[in-house]
Amino acid sequence: MATAKKSSAKTMSAESFDRRIDAQIAKAPDYAKPILEHLRQMVHKAVPEVVEDVKWSRPFFTVNGENLCFMAAFKNYCGFGFWSPKMPEYLESQGMPKVEGAGSIGQIASVKDLPKDLPKYVKYAAELIRKGEAGSAMEGRTRKGTRQEIEMPDAFAVLLKKSKSAKTYFETLPPSCKREYLEWITTAKKEETREKRMGETIAMLEAGRRFNDKYRSC
Repeated sequence: MATAKKSSAKTMSAESFDRRIDAQIAKAPDYAKPILEHLRQMVHKAVPEVVEDVKWSRPFFTVNGENLCFMAAFKNYCGFGFWSPKMPEYLESQGMPKVEGAGSIGQIASVKDLPKDLPKYVKYAAELIRKGEAGSAMEGRTRKGTRQEIEMPDAFAVLLKKSKSAKTYFETLPPSCKREYLEWITTAKKEETREKRMGETIAMLEAGRRFNDKYRSC
């Protein structure tokens, strides 16, 4: 009986752990490795059915195909964030301070910086998804779950016109792939960040690359 349980656990690990995230953790700064691994194991323990993915170059955790949370490593700290727009209000109700940037719980320089109730917060966020009550962090999504078109920024349209190869390749992309690029550009909070992303997008299109081609195909 014990052997059967072990076998089941192995199967689950193979299905829900993503090698791309193994690689990202391996390349992270030394201080970040134990933090990222701790967060990863904590999410899987809190929500056994969670599945890993890489989106916008970051490790994400999904439930029923919907984004649950993500983590990231920076030069001096890590970040961990929830995707549902309902989570900030919930976290505040649990006594968590409001934070700007670095995810939902502030800068994480060591495992000791993690809230002791973080597993509870993860479970709550997962339950919102299961009930269909999580909402969406992205603009332009309706209650029915259908996505509206993201309007192309004028500045990006100008850049596309200047590069024939980028424009030609962009026009060949399916709607979902175009959306990924436009989402990435329009969700930038600072103008300088948006401009940088537009420049990087043009370079990727000129090279015939889809968004996040390094990690997954569209």
